[in-house]
Amino acid sequence: MLNFFKRKIKEYECRRLTKRYCEPDKDFLNTCREEFIAKVCREIPPEKAKRFSLVVLGFKYSLAVFIILVFLGSGAAVYADRANVDYAHPLYSLKRTVEAVRVELASSQQQPVLQTELAQRRLDEIKKIEADMEIISQEVSMTTKEVSVAQGTATTTKKVAASTKKITIKKKTQQNLEAEQKKRQELMTNLRNQMRQELGSVIDEIENKRVEKTRMEKLCSSVLQIMEEDEETDGDETEEKRNERWNRFQKNCGEFIKIDWNNNQNDKSQESENKRN
Repeated sequence: MLNFFKRKIKEYECRRLTKRYCEPDKDFLNTCREEFIAKVCREIPPEKAKRFSLVVLGFKYSLAVFIILVFLGSGAAVYADRANVDYAHPLYSLKRTVEAVRVELASSQQQPVLQTELAQRRLDEIKKIEADMEIISQEVSMTTKEVSVAQGTATTTKKVAASTKKITIKKKTQQNLEAEQKKRQELMTNLRNQMRQELGSVIDEIENKRVEKTRMEKLCSSVLQIMEEDEETDGDETEEKRNERWNRFQKNCGEFIKIDWNNNQNDKSQESENKRN
């Protein structure tokens, strides 16, 4: 062992001395640099030299801006994911990108938990959109009433002209609100489909015995909560697919948690009948 350390010390001293004796003199390097720059300046015309210096300067600034944007973008993406920003937030698309990367990088044991978390996020976003759509619906109704009132109150020519202008503005507002309502409806449908796709993937993992038994109870409870809350929303899923999803879930998670799906379905059917009556 002692000989080994002695040999390493000798190798280090040898490298250090070789570098010292082979390294060029600093004055020589500075002189070569100055001569090189002077020669380049003599051979390049002043116009091209100025243009070249501008290109180099622009490249430096562009590189600096690019590095700053990369750091800001990565920081914003991490913030968007950790803060779970809302669907209307400017960083929402960054959050979805980070989620996709997390799913790709997750291990086989982590994926079911992560997909359940993402399904819960989609459900929360759907609820937020539904609440916003309810507010927009009220605004559309109020705008419609205001248009009707404005159409019936004008009597003189002057009042008719003012009323027509007011009606035009109200109708444009109403159209914008209806377009926003339609946009949110489409987004909500897409989110619901993605949520159910995540849940289907989790059920597949459970069905194929890829989830540890120690995690099964907690995972099944989380999936059950999402599925029950999803049943309370207006879905675009057929009754047959919904029953198939519930049957698969009940078959694979029934031994770990209590699933009273049939009673839930009966209660919801009764609630629907009461609403219709």
